[in-house]
Amino acid sequence: MGIAAAQTSTGNSISDLRADFDRINDLINTLLGDVQQKLGTISWPMRFLDQIAGNTDSKISNFSIVLTREAAWKVATDLAAMNNPTDQKNYISTLDANVAKLGTRIANPGCWANIVLKPAKWFEKGSVGEIVGVICSK
Repeated sequence: MGIAAAQTSTGNSISDLRADFDRINDLINTLLGDVQQKLGTISWPMRFLDQIAGNTDSKISNFSIVLTREAAWKVATDLAAMNNPTDQKNYISTLDANVAKLGTRIANPGCWANIVLKPAKWFEKGSVGEIVGVICSK
């Protein structure tokens, strides 16, 4: 999102996009409850965890989304300020490498996370495609 914003508005004009960029945070936040409800239909342990966590998991999710969106805005402003295409390309390459590392850590969270999460997976209904279909349905 940050890269697309910087390509849309370069230099100081990037600040004109900030309000729209921030509105996306609000939109994502409004979708969280629906996604959690859908996850609960896929896996009863997820529904149980959501019930015992109360509002805490939503607050953590929203906080994480806000941090991620702030990082994306920093990318947008950093790139918009760069005049040299080579500098932009190097910045994006470094960013891609860091995001790939993070993705690997999320996909492979480690032994303790696997111990906690494996039982929840046993109770999931359907294939990955079916689960994505449930989450993305209206």
